[in-house]
Parts: sequence; structure tokens; C-alpha cells
Amino acid sequence: MFRPLTRLGWELLGLDCQRGIHAFDRALRDPQAAQTNHFQSIMTHADGTAWARSYGLHARSSIHEFRQRVPVQEPSELEPWTDRIRKGESHILTNTEIERLVPTSGTTGPSKLIPMTRASRKEYSTAVKIWLGDCLRHCPAIKNGRAYLATSPALDYQIEPGPVPVGFARDSDYLGGIGRMVLGHILAVPISVAGLREEAWRNTTRESLFRASDLSFVSLWHPSYWEALFSDEELTKLADTWPQLKLISTWADGACQGAARKLLKKFPKAAHASKGLWLTEGAVSVPWKGGCPVALLSGFSEFEDAYGNLFLAHELNQNQNYRPILTNHAGLYRYRLGDLIRVDGSIHQTPSIRWIGRADKVSDLRGEKISDAQVALALQQIIWRELFLLLPVEEADPPHYLCLVCEGSSTPFPVSKMEEALKRNPHYAWAREVKQLGGLALHHVPPDQISEIKRTLDRKSNLHSKSTFIITKDTSADLFRCLSAGVRN
Repeated sequence: MFRPLTRLGWELLGLDCQRGIHAFDRALRDPQAAQTNHFQSIMTHADGTAWARSYGLHARSSIHEFRQRVPVQEPSELEPWTDRIRKGESHILTNTEIERLVPTSGTTGPSKLIPMTRASRKEYSTAVKIWLGDCLRHCPAIKNGRAYLATSPALDYQIEPGPVPVGFARDSDYLGGIGRMVLGHILAVPISVAGLREEAWRNTTRESLFRASDLSFVSLWHPSYWEALFSDEELTKLADTWPQLKLISTWADGACQGAARKLLKKFPKAAHASKGLWLTEGAVSVPWKGGCPVALLSGFSEFEDAYGNLFLAHELNQNQNYRPILTNHAGLYRYRLGDLIRVDGSIHQTPSIRWIGRADKVSDLRGEKISDAQVALALQQIIWRELFLLLPVEEADPPHYLCLVCEGSSTPFPVSKMEEALKRNPHYAWAREVKQLGGLALHHVPPDQISEIKRTLDRKSNLHSKSTFIITKDTSADLFRCLSAGVRN
């Protein structure tokens, strides 16, 4: 079905993307100058804040002064500052208004709250428009149909209400005025669906997509996302329902490679568009002309190698691994992210980077990102002090986590309480609600066997992190050999 307003909406959105695209293309030719200018803007927004005063910084502080005075921050070190923001204090991390506090997945403990300001939203919007512009350049035929931009159902956060709203912004907020105006004509699933919960969200999304015979573009985060909505048989049939589907944009690097191949096999006529590395905290890279260069206009980035050496974007070396450290207008300053990237080329003078996985020990079957620290906190909450390991079982249907505890433990392991504790991570809770993940299962292991598994984990621990509780997907194949056949079943 040809929809003139849909085509017009795409054309207007494409024009709106052009200014950011031209600025980004110029920045790629001189990444050092682009990052210096962006850093100076961030310092202007930090001037006079409680954070800036604590480090003796101001609007004219140089990158050298900043890096000399401010240590690299772990995510947990943000919490004292956001606690003050939640209580209604102003000029804490930035001298502009905090629009909302956005929850992360909670990979290093409880869900962290990331401030959002108008300037930080613009940083994210810049990355979104570059990505959309690249998709339109790569496949202009998507203008002939509608799009599906994946959303999650509305989530309830276990956080006391305060003066600053807590929750995610609407997708339209990242597209600016023109984007908000035309999005209703472009989307196959109404924006309002994101406000629905659980089955209402699922049913409305399914019904809208089943009717969207003109669907031309799909944007998912994790490639397994549709498993929450459709059966394998339904997805096969939808390839005929969506004859105009031309482009699917999803993560396809690192642990997502297998799921991405499986998804794209279902829709052989659709091309794949890279997603880049976008996190709740901000954008690290954006897709552009076949690569994923550093998002120079969406934050000030540093990169840490395995030895703790720090580099700026223009100093990165080809075929080397780094951990991104982000500074941006949201009030994140030298914020160490939990991801590992590899330099795989360059666009003009700017390194192109590829996500290769989590730098800390995090298990991510369906976008839930359960970390070792989060498991430790959950074990504290259920008062379990004996040996424990959490094993992802990806080959099950649905995938789930297996709790490994010692045979002969003094008390029964409280599986249901552990489940509730892990649901404090809203993304794990969502994956459970929509049945992307099955419930926790329990397996008893002889004490000497579980001790050997923990020693193996310690030997395999990598950059900045030593795992104690989680067997992640990259090590589970080796560790399965330590377990009895009963663990697999």
C-alpha cells in the first residue's frame, strides 16, 4: 500500500538529518579538533557546578587539566551525585536543568540513574540522525514503506519518586521537532504503545505488525528481540507478510552474531545495517559509510587499553582492543563503560571501532546484562553465603539461567527470592515478563566440582574484572566440561 504521507515523512526526516551528517563528515576529517570543541562545550555546561568545584575546574579548563585532575570513574561513583539530584538539588553535575534520570540495565549492581539534559539529548539525537541518514543512504527504498523502531513495554522502577522524573524518554524526543512531527506517519506501531505494559504492549505490537504489509525498515537492538513477540513459525510467515522489508538494523557483533545471522536468514531479501555502540549513557560509535567511527559529536571519548593506558580518539591503533571512557553533557565525567571495542579501520582520519563484548563479566542472553556485581548484591539480599554460580543456558527454549549450588548446603537455596532480586534489573524483569527468558532453574553440584569451576573462572578473568559468580557465554563452553550431563538438561 502506497502512503503519500509516509513518503513525505521520510523525505522530511532525511532532510532533517542532513545538517548533522555534514557536520559529522567534517569532524571525521579532524577528530582531534572536533573532540576539543565538544569537550569545551561540556566544560561550559559544567562550569560552577558542585562537581566542577570539587576538582577545581571551570569553563576554560583544558583537556590536559581535566585528565590530570579527574580520575577515571566507575559507574558506582556516579550515585552520590545523582542522589543529590533526586533530592532536588541543582547545579550538581551540570548547570542546566536535569530533564529526567534514565535507568541503566544495572550491570554493575542496582540500576544506575543517568541524568538527561537538553544538551545530552541533543548529543544522542545527533547519533540517531547520523544512523538514520546512513540507513537512507544505504537503502533509499525504505522511504516507500513504514518503519518499526523497537520499544520495550513500560516498566515500573523500584525507586522512590522525587522532584526529577525517572524513566526513559520517548523515541520522538531524540529526533527533534521535525522528527516528532512526522514520526506518526512513518511508524507501523504507534508511539503510544511504549506506554503499555506486559501483555497489552505485546498484543498491540503484534497486531500492528501483522497488519503492516508495507513494512520496509526495522530497527531492533538485540537481534533476538522478536522472540518476545513472535514464534519461530510466525517469523517465517512474516517474511511473506512484509514483501517490502528492505533493511534491518540491529546489533550483529560480539555475542550477538549468532542471533543476528538467525534473524537475517528469516528475511533473506532484507539487507543489514550496522547499529554502532549506543548505550543508555550515550553513543560511542555510529554507523557511517561501511564503518562505525567514534561518535565525535556525541561525547568526549577516551579509550583504555589492557594495561590501563589512556588514549584519545585520534590516538587509537589499528587492531587493538580498548575500553571506552565517556564524558558528555549528561554529567558523566571520565565514566568507564563496561564494553570492549576493537579498532577495525578508519573513516577519513577517525578510527572505526567494532564492539567485541563486555569488558567486565556480564551475561547477556537477551539484552538483560546481568553482572557479577549484580548477582553478588542479589545474594546479599536473599542472605545466601555459600558457594554459588549462575550459568546461562542459551540452547534451551526459552533460554534461562541455572543456579549452581553445592550438594549438602545447610539450607535450601531460595530460587524464587533470587528471581525477585534479579528482577531489580528492569531489563531482566522485562525479558522474563515477555518470556524471552525462562525462570531460574536449580542444579546441585559436588563441592569439589564447583570449586574447580570457580578456579577456572578466575584464570579466565579479563580486563579490570574478576568474576566470582557468573559463568558468561564466552567461558561456558569450557566450563560445561566440568559439570555433569545433568546440568545441560
